[in-house]
Amino acid sequence: MHNLYFLGSSRCFHTIDWYESAQKHYGSSIPFITDMVDGEGFSCLVKERNAIKKLIIVDRFLMRHCGPTGHKIRNVVKLLLSPIQAILVWKLIGRSTKNLTFAHSTYYAFIAGLAGINYISTPQGSEILERLEKSRSYRFIARVAHGRAKLVTVDSSAMRLKLKEILNIDATVVQNGVDVSAILAMVAKRDKKLENHSNKILSIRGITELYQILEMIKARDGSSDGSGINFCCPFFDYDYKKIAVLAMDKTKDQDLGKLDRETFYNLLYESAIVISVPLSDSSPRSVYEAIFFGCVVIVRDNQFIYDLPETMRKRLVITNCDEGWFDSCLKQARKKVNEQFQPTQQDLQLFDQSLSVPRVLKEL
Repeated sequence: MHNLYFLGSSRCFHTIDWYESAQKHYGSSIPFITDMVDGEGFSCLVKERNAIKKLIIVDRFLMRHCGPTGHKIRNVVKLLLSPIQAILVWKLIGRSTKNLTFAHSTYYAFIAGLAGINYISTPQGSEILERLEKSRSYRFIARVAHGRAKLVTVDSSAMRLKLKEILNIDATVVQNGVDVSAILAMVAKRDKKLENHSNKILSIRGITELYQILEMIKARDGSSDGSGINFCCPFFDYDYKKIAVLAMDKTKDQDLGKLDRETFYNLLYESAIVISVPLSDSSPRSVYEAIFFGCVVIVRDNQFIYDLPETMRKRLVITNCDEGWFDSCLKQARKKVNEQFQPTQQDLQLFDQSLSVPRVLKEL
């Protein structure tokens, strides 16, 4: 049995889900090592504050909101501090093979690689699917981050293939899970999906250029349907969101902003049709959550769709966002809404987030 540590951002939902999976199985006192507690409009998500072990906290060097300039400042600050952070990580953890660290995102895996500790790296989708091909310097960082790891886990076959193609690094696919027990407990209370559902479409992804929010609004405005859209997001680009809010139809759209997990789940509970059409996607947890709540999800064609069990694929309407896609997709989605989603045992096992960490440890 290893002594487990987590190295990542305390404001990242995906990282915290993995951390809570580890806590469930191996105890709540697992140290969480971070250089980001809050800042840029985000809050710390680590519930066990006593478990937080701080590196040099970069929040005070960052801007108040996320945006292109803020991203650049954050990247420069973190890169400049990475050698010092690596020394601090080494002092906190040491190089004993009995200590095993989950390093979430390429940056934190890079620090772990510099520190020479025993670690598992888990990059994010866009880091592998987009940035590797765009930047030679980023490829160097990724090679150190993932090439020195004891094990690399990714959430989709697309990421695994890209890592192999560009860096010749093998990775293991572990799906992004969802809180199956919480979702099923809520769904069990509902007699019929359509009794109290919202007539509005729900947009659930980040409000940034990648997620094509402006294109979505433009497609809706040019459609004959003209449905209202509820917008919620886990994060946003401050400048992009200002433009998106101005483009929204004030008579039928609603900007709900960033939501906590409970509020987001209640919103999915009340929704029938969800939309998620980013330019690229790896393994979108929020799409899976929507499916388990019984929603029909309009998605852009991406590889992750074909890795899903058939029962989950049937809840999707796939589009390439060509001309007239909005009306066409809504027509298909409304036909599917009346079909009840019944997850199989395979679905429940594959997407139960509480099993994520034990699955990974079995791969060692």
